Amino acid sequence: MKRILLVLFVLIVCMALSESPALLAGPQKVLICHVPPGNPANAHVISVSANAVAAHMAHGDCFAPADAVPGQRCECGTPTATAR
Repeated sequence: MKRILLVLFVLIVCMALSESPALLAGPQKVLICHVPPGNPANAHVISVSANAVAAHMAHGDCFAPADAVPGQRCECGTPTATAR
């Protein structure tokens, strides 16, 4: 009986992993246009974890175009002032 339960457990684990490739792929990467603080002329595309996007956006980085390549030069739009 224990042997049957062990075989069933192994089969269930194998099926679960084969149905969930995202679990094996690791964290998702996002391409952003990184504007180095103090050196905006050196803006370039980098690949960061999806978890790091908010921190990069908070200091002026922006999303890179879909066809961008890491290391490529890029630019983020200039923020505009809003009327009060």
